[in-house]
Amino acid sequence: MEARLAAHAGGAFRLSQYWGPLASVKSSEWIADAVAGLLAEPDAPDLLFTYLPGLDYDLQRFGPDHPRSLRALAAVHAELERLFAVAAANGYEAAAFGDYAMTPVTGAPVFPNRALCEAGLMVVRKVRGMHYPDFHQSRAFALADHQVAPVAVLDPSALPRTAEVLGGLDGVAQVLDKAGQAALGVDHPRAGDLLLVASPGRWFAYPWWSDARVAPDYAGHVDIHNKPGYDPCELFFGRSPFRICQDPTRIRGTHGLAGPGCEAAFVSTQPFACSTLPAFAAALRTWLAPV
Repeated sequence: MEARLAAHAGGAFRLSQYWGPLASVKSSEWIADAVAGLLAEPDAPDLLFTYLPGLDYDLQRFGPDHPRSLRALAAVHAELERLFAVAAANGYEAAAFGDYAMTPVTGAPVFPNRALCEAGLMVVRKVRGMHYPDFHQSRAFALADHQVAPVAVLDPSALPRTAEVLGGLDGVAQVLDKAGQAALGVDHPRAGDLLLVASPGRWFAYPWWSDARVAPDYAGHVDIHNKPGYDPCELFFGRSPFRICQDPTRIRGTHGLAGPGCEAAFVSTQPFACSTLPAFAAALRTWLAPV
């Protein structure tokens, strides 16, 4: 299958165009080429899920209203139009949706793990002068992911203090315990003992250190599997071309909040009567149930 997709797309997929400082809409163009070719094959699948990541890059780097972001939007829109046309030509119905809306960053990043370290709730271990999280000794840790951060409180007696410390940070709009999570329908067992929600225009950065000299090794390069938290700084080169930027203030677009101004777009060839993404997802699930 990999060889077939590469043949349709004119070459192998370049991971560097999918994530990292070189990530761009070229990855979406490759995926669209591969999918368009696959749909036209005699043994094409009955159901095919496709991800076009092109809006994730410049919108985070420069903000959703920047000219480069608008060019990325136009490029991804063109690929969607092409895929819908190819789908129709080969007897497919098609649906597309965005999984979140990107909004401008208007304030400083928030560092929940720095606050936990300062409060003695998170513990680090030193390896050759670098500070790594010690999850066995820590009482709490926040898994930062833009505007939402699940917080694991490993010592139940530390729950009130953890909520107090994190709730006192500028840029934290809500600290949801399990009851608060249930009220929003997000009380998954892995949603965290607490769930942080950022204020509009703010976002959560994962670093627990303040001094760059003690940053862990993986802080300076793309390493999505070892970093305990999402790091959008991986979208920028650092001063050395072999390192990434470690300045979270460069991030100009964020996501995670819901509500007015944060709506995600969706479209379908099926006449679903939906005005929200959850309703669209429910209609799509019902339609696909017989498949």
